[in-house]
Amino acid sequence: MDENCRSLLIQHQADIVRSLCVDHVRDHLISHFVATPDDFERINSAVTTQDKAAKLLDLVRRKDNKAYTCFYRGLLLNGYEHLASLLKPALQHEHEELHEGYNRPRAFSITEVSARLLDGNVPPKPAVFANRADIVSQIRSKLHKLSEFESGWVVLHGMGGCGKTVAATESLRYNEIFDHFPGGVIWLSIGNIDKPGLLMKMQNLCQRLVPDNQTTTHPQNIEQAKDKLRHLILHSYPKSLIILDDVWSVKVTKAFNIRCRIMLTTRDSSITNCVSGSVFNVPITEGFTWEESEQILSAWTGTEKSKLPEVASQIHGECHGLPLAINMIGSLLRDHPRRWNSYLEKLQQGKLSRIKKGLEYEYGTLAEAISLSVDNLDDTAVDDGYENKKELYLKLAVFNLDVKLPTNVLSVLWGLDKEDTEDLMYIFVKKSLAQRVWDEPWKTYLYSLHNLQMDYVKEQHSADALKVLHNDIVTRYSKRCHGNYVALDDDHYAHLYVPMHMALAGLKEEFCRLVTNLDWMEKKLSVAGPASLLVDYIKHSKYSGCNGEDHIQLGIFFISTCAHLLLDTDSPDLTQLSLYLPEHSTFYKQARTRIQNKKKHCFFVEWCNKDSVADALRLTSIVHSKSVKSAEFSRDGTLVISCGNDKTFKVWDSSSAAEVLSIDAHNDDVNCVTTSHDSRMLATCSNDRYAKVWCLKTGDLLYKYPDEPHLSFLPSPSVEHPPSPIHLPQGRTSCMFYPDNSKLVCGSGNGSLLLIDVKEMKYIVSWKAHNEAITCCRVAPDNSAIVSCSRDQTVKIWHVDDKEEGLLPLANLIYNNHQESVEWCCYSPDSLSIASASGQSIHIWEIASGGTLKLELKSGSGILCCCYSPDGTTLAAGTTYYTVELWDTLQGEIRTVFRRHTGWVHSVNFSPEGDRLVSASDDDTVMVWEVNADSGQQNISVKRDFDAKLGEDQCLIAATGQNYDLQIFSGVQGEEIYTGHREKSRIRILRISHNGKMIAYGRQDGLFKIMADDPVNGWSELFQSAAHNDAIRHIKFSPDDSMVFSCSDDCTVSVFRKPDGESAFVLSNKYSEHTDRVGGCHFVVDDDDSPHLLTYSKDSTVRLWAVEDGSTVWMCRAHDEDWILDCDVSTDGKMAATTSTDRTVTIIDVSSGEILHRFSGHTDCVRCCRFSPNNRFLATGDDDGIIKIWDLCLFRCVSQCEKHSCWVYDVQFSPDSSMLVSVGDHVKWWSIHGHLLQTFYVKGSFTKYIKACDDFQIFSTIDSAGCFYLMKKI
Repeated sequence: MDENCRSLLIQHQADIVRSLCVDHVRDHLISHFVATPDDFERINSAVTTQDKAAKLLDLVRRKDNKAYTCFYRGLLLNGYEHLASLLKPALQHEHEELHEGYNRPRAFSITEVSARLLDGNVPPKPAVFANRADIVSQIRSKLHKLSEFESGWVVLHGMGGCGKTVAATESLRYNEIFDHFPGGVIWLSIGNIDKPGLLMKMQNLCQRLVPDNQTTTHPQNIEQAKDKLRHLILHSYPKSLIILDDVWSVKVTKAFNIRCRIMLTTRDSSITNCVSGSVFNVPITEGFTWEESEQILSAWTGTEKSKLPEVASQIHGECHGLPLAINMIGSLLRDHPRRWNSYLEKLQQGKLSRIKKGLEYEYGTLAEAISLSVDNLDDTAVDDGYENKKELYLKLAVFNLDVKLPTNVLSVLWGLDKEDTEDLMYIFVKKSLAQRVWDEPWKTYLYSLHNLQMDYVKEQHSADALKVLHNDIVTRYSKRCHGNYVALDDDHYAHLYVPMHMALAGLKEEFCRLVTNLDWMEKKLSVAGPASLLVDYIKHSKYSGCNGEDHIQLGIFFISTCAHLLLDTDSPDLTQLSLYLPEHSTFYKQARTRIQNKKKHCFFVEWCNKDSVADALRLTSIVHSKSVKSAEFSRDGTLVISCGNDKTFKVWDSSSAAEVLSIDAHNDDVNCVTTSHDSRMLATCSNDRYAKVWCLKTGDLLYKYPDEPHLSFLPSPSVEHPPSPIHLPQGRTSCMFYPDNSKLVCGSGNGSLLLIDVKEMKYIVSWKAHNEAITCCRVAPDNSAIVSCSRDQTVKIWHVDDKEEGLLPLANLIYNNHQESVEWCCYSPDSLSIASASGQSIHIWEIASGGTLKLELKSGSGILCCCYSPDGTTLAAGTTYYTVELWDTLQGEIRTVFRRHTGWVHSVNFSPEGDRLVSASDDDTVMVWEVNADSGQQNISVKRDFDAKLGEDQCLIAATGQNYDLQIFSGVQGEEIYTGHREKSRIRILRISHNGKMIAYGRQDGLFKIMADDPVNGWSELFQSAAHNDAIRHIKFSPDDSMVFSCSDDCTVSVFRKPDGESAFVLSNKYSEHTDRVGGCHFVVDDDDSPHLLTYSKDSTVRLWAVEDGSTVWMCRAHDEDWILDCDVSTDGKMAATTSTDRTVTIIDVSSGEILHRFSGHTDCVRCCRFSPNNRFLATGDDDGIIKIWDLCLFRCVSQCEKHSCWVYDVQFSPDSSMLVSVGDHVKWWSIHGHLLQTFYVKGSFTKYIKACDDFQIFSTIDSAGCFYLMKKI
């Protein structure tokens, strides 16, 4: 120390000695290595405070300038500013730099830290170790806070085997640990010990802490040991850290409550409730991540991480990454490397006692590690007011894994009230035997067990004992509701799991009765949705042994096909839906009983011809919120993986649509998802230019380098190794794993292909494969090559593995026979042929012959995607016409068409067995179809253009077949009685005569035909005329059927007459004054009984014609330059109403052609209108799905019907004008006041026309899927 500093200490010694208490600066001087604990022992041996201060000054004077600076800082920081000011002059200039440098404590090297930790008895790092950085960081943060207090606790708590001890030791291994705890780190292993054992631990610790040059006597009891430790820590080891490992009892924390700094590990976080000082909790509830488990298993088995078997990830998943379990299994595999599957099976079967000790650990098996906590529950030394806690805990075996249990459910199980249940569960939570979270919406705690804890409690029961437990909880719920399960309150559990408990209790009849009860189904659907109900039918029915029964199978069909409807915000009427089922079914019978018991004014309709309509659709899933771009089955067919424009990928059950995973995968549309053939991984590609690889089981992103967010690969002859996620220029187009799971190929928007090594997740090669965007790339089933297609109209085959090192791949075959962009390509299962889709055709061509066209499949709509069935005999194609087509690849003929989507179909894929097909569409849905030998024999399937004459005794329906043929059906069952030949052009309009003996129809090419029903020969052609040169859009018979009028897109109206005494018609006149398409016509008779024809056109005019001479009576421009979309005439012939794209409705006086009124108020195009039979009301429907009812006396809107989810195409009034029926997305019946009476859900996306009989009892429509419906009011 220089003279200036020393002189100031001497000069001001009297002032310092008089005022200073040395204990106040003790910790500061020790922590900065100016003095040692032994130094302060000698200083404190002085008798008076002034003598102690004098000794300290003497010590400081013998040190260097840094000691002087530290002493000055100690005074300043501990309330002695007046003394520090006396020493400050020596620090103003030349010593200032030394002062600043000294304030930074000397950092220890890791070697020095390890040596000092070893001196403190801290266990060494395990030989096999995974750094759990997040947990260690949390612990260190709490330790830093603890160092700021004179005393306190850091509590690491979690279930047995969660890695508390290893995390605690690792949190100490860093350079600054002794800056925070300069007094040292002292480790003491405790365990589940009694009081004598605890006293012995404390005696040994006292002996360790006593300086070598001192002798001491052993404390005789815990209180003496407590006092001795307090003294030693305070005087010899100030600011030290004591670690108490594996503390089980509150008696330990009481014994060490000595006002020092302690970190402890425990299973019971409540043991620090009675201690003084701050408490910092660090819950360890999470197990290893997959990467950490992978690291551990790789180290134990000596296997590279990339070469670990598939079951490794399954083992991780089964034990949720519990460190003890992973290490124990890893050590066993070290000695028995072929037992991967064996240990997985033991975990899956919950046989924890079979997984025996394979490393140095105090418990012989996993079961023993958990049982110690459970056995400790009934420790008589702890009086918490509950007896038999172990017995109550073991009853939790009745519940499923991963189920969060509300308090009320546990109250039912144990027969306790809510408060007692919460108190008991609090004990279990504190002892790390359960976890709990607060559910704010339900205002309750939700409890759960780790899956290994659940496996343990289940293992403690025999099969019969578990059956008793299930029966017991069913009985308790039954008592609560007096056997009426429908009356159960929603407790977040009962409606989900009571059927499961019934099934597992062997209550077969009770289970079947409950799950097929419409009241129960309705309640369960409102609480849990259709997926949970399907789980009852598919999974739980197997437990009860009734899964093969007809009513269970019908229930599966019923709910799965209606799942998308049952997910709607406005849930459909389950009674009405049940009427769609066969009349012998229990669901149908219950529905009829319900209807009989309802009030008189209920409205239900019977689907009369339902037996003639078979449906291949088995499930509709609406798991995405936007367009779905890709969907495929998992390799075992149990799951579907899908992705779309909502930037997510979803994994869901292929039978119930129950969601398994939902991952926000990308920052833009996800265009493709594909699974590896070993079912371990899936890959996604996106418009955000990234390809990512995920764990299929957990949804974890397997490979991520966030420091490299913008990698871009361009063609290069060199081989690079960029990190993933891989950045694709201009977005993804497609991706697929190699069949051997070794590589992943990705296509991009700039025409490049990218090959990735999946095992190492490194880039192999990227090359410019096409001149425009790649639309699809696929790998041959035999692993031999890659095929890619592009908007540059080419398809190319690449043998990447044959390329020379350092060179880019060259195309082995280029197919360029397409004339448009190639949207899709795929290999046949035998890898010998390629199917490529472009425009409206699919080319199937052979590879070996250099691309010889083998077969061309011509569709009527654009092909977006295609896929072979596993046996190669069928090719599925998704189209722009919203359909899925199934083609026979041998005959080149279409087998069947699935018509249920309402948007472009972007993806089709078969299940591994080939019995199902999954399709993804722009309509936000994914659909699962049944594909079998009967798929091609679809029942009645017709186009939307039809007419019907309906009555109680006779129904006659004329429709256009899918092959442009006329089809005629009769009777309420819709029996087909006539099928005509295929027309050369599509039939656009059909009309049945008033007497039902004739059917007139017009074609797209303008040809007009009339068919007549001959008593002898049946239906035959009566008349035809090439009356128009463009599509005929409307046909009208006169009231006596002697005249027929046709309206066409060629702007003309033709009149056909039947001359007196003649049976045939002739073209008698043509009206041609309209300047745009004629939309329709109405036959009108004036007061003089003179026949007139009222026509409307897209030229925005309405005209009235004199039928006799064809002259124009009047012309009215009903709307300003906007198309007229519909027109109707009142039943008394006095008023006409028109609707238009201008969102208005115009009322016209038929006698004069003058406009009487114009209604406004619609917010979209008004597409249809209809007068009520009493001429008091007018109903109008718009493209927003709204129907307005207008009072024609008051000239205002009196009610509104809300609403359809698409355009309202047609409306009809009941004869008494009290009801109306409308069609759009479905068929809906309304009261005149706007109340919805009933909805009939059609299978297609919409329906365009509705026909009703005169008494409003029978209805008919055809939907966009070609399904024909005859409905009868019950």
